Amino acid sequence: MSDNSLDGLAKLKWPDDFIDKVICGDCLKVLLYIPDEAIDLILIDPPWALGKKEYDIEKQMNTFCSAMPCLYRVLKQNGHFLCDMGYTEIFKANDIIAPYLIFRQPIILYCNNQIGHRSFAGWNHFRLILWYCKGSKRPPVKKYRDVIEFPMHSSKKEGWTYPNPKDIWSYCKLIEMFSNEGDMVLDSFMGSGTTAIAAKKTGRHFIGIEINPEYCKIAERRLAQTAYQPELAL
Repeated sequence: MSDNSLDGLAKLKWPDDFIDKVICGDCLKVLLYIPDEAIDLILIDPPWALGKKEYDIEKQMNTFCSAMPCLYRVLKQNGHFLCDMGYTEIFKANDIIAPYLIFRQPIILYCNNQIGHRSFAGWNHFRLILWYCKGSKRPPVKKYRDVIEFPMHSSKKEGWTYPNPKDIWSYCKLIEMFSNEGDMVLDSFMGSGTTAIAAKKTGRHFIGIEINPEYCKIAERRLAQTAYQPELAL
């Protein structure tokens, strides 16, 4: 895990200190060290966790808005951009992303084994992946489905906790849909490391950026227990 200080970030060298690494730091600073068009796929879950009091949604939206020019810069021409969203901030997120990228369609992640979060309708069982392309309207690398079902598992049973953990299996499917083996996948709001773990399982390289040192430690522990699984292929 890299040094979170300004001096530590200044010592980062591309590509050795970035590829397949957990980088503990502010994404607005770390992204500056990634070359133009180095990334094949961006898969992010910006930190505005539904119903979690520790998140200042407006502050996190401002961070995402500030990061968007750099995310656009590092994404390859014709690359794919996936943003994992709850139902409450869909339009705000699109307002941030749409000036830079071409919207394609939403993909639904449907949790089929639990009640879920409270919602205005009662209970929320799904999340939306907003899919965008850079430069032109590109099809997926591999076509699959626009509704991906998955059973949610408790992170507490695995010996760690995180405010809003994501499902690895559904992220593996997304990465397989929108990248090739050996491609570079970026998550600038890595959290507990789900994007990086899914990338490793499916034979992709990853760059994970997370500002919270405790979450970085969780991600590194989980990555150390992760291996390439070719049987996951679509």
